[in-house]
Amino acid sequence: MLTWRIYVGVVLAAAICSATFTACQAQGDGHQALMDEIERDVQMPKYARPLNAYGRSYALVGPDKVRAVYLLPLPPFPYRANQCSTITPDGKLRRCTEAEIEQGRHQDEQIANSRPAAGRQRWFDNPENLPEINDGGCMQITVEYEIVTKRFLRVECNGNA
Repeated sequence: MLTWRIYVGVVLAAAICSATFTACQAQGDGHQALMDEIERDVQMPKYARPLNAYGRSYALVGPDKVRAVYLLPLPPFPYRANQCSTITPDGKLRRCTEAEIEQGRHQDEQIANSRPAAGRQRWFDNPENLPEINDGGCMQITVEYEIVTKRFLRVECNGNA
């Protein structure tokens, strides 16, 4: 009886250790290998662009789960006044002011700095910092990956609006 308990304890400890070790490999130097592993096996959704068209961001969201957000680059803000329009509070269309054009440039720069460029990867230590957009269809692909089983839990476009 005691031998059986010891055996079960050793097997259970080995399983926990193995799972924990695999998840812990995602820390530190293992980030690159884990991102590469996911990208090697991911099957993009039907209407998605090729993987390298996306900037790819990753973070651990649990001891054994990675969330990835793949984003297409945003089209550039039209910086010339004759190409930029905005809607006034009363619903009318008007040309952008120089200040609004400058604000657009600044926002584009902030967005570009907050996420990797197309074809690049970035690891985020905090999953709350993963860049995301609302809706956008296949402009954003959300991936959830279980490290120990090497299984994709989710690979989908981000809405239809």
